[in-house]
Amino acid sequence: MLPENYRAPFIENAMFDEKSKKFEVSWSMDAEIKHYNSPAYLIGFDEDMTVMTGTKFTATELANLKGYSIGRLTGLIYEEVGDFKIGIYGANGAVIAETTIASGIYTPGYTFYAELPTAVEITGEEDLYIAYTLTMTGGSSPLVIDEGPLVENGALISLTNGAN
Repeated sequence: MLPENYRAPFIENAMFDEKSKKFEVSWSMDAEIKHYNSPAYLIGFDEDMTVMTGTKFTATELANLKGYSIGRLTGLIYEEVGDFKIGIYGANGAVIAETTIASGIYTPGYTFYAELPTAVEITGEEDLYIAYTLTMTGGSSPLVIDEGPLVENGALISLTNGAN
């Protein structure tokens, strides 16, 4: 059950092709991620830090989506971080699909869309991670967490020094 004050992102458009089982959806996080006109949580460090951060989706959670594929990711970076990578990863960080978002293509504080080089089919038999790899400048707070439900395997982070 979701907390009473949780608000899902606003769906802008969706397309489903029943024959191919291709499902595409776009949504806007701009208004939804900033509850009460400010982000719920901003993450940063005093020193420069290279991080990989994202969310784990278990095979059990994905089982009823078997046969669908993911071709585009939506994200938000709150402050400038230069170029960074976003993608879908398997066990032990194995790259399934990954793309680089160049500085200047995204606007800090606003939603961006990232087309993956190849769509990732959901098998429902393996865990998937959707994650960013980026370097945060000391004193900045580019990572945003909204006020969505806190769940096991929710926001995950791996730091330069190997801490998770």
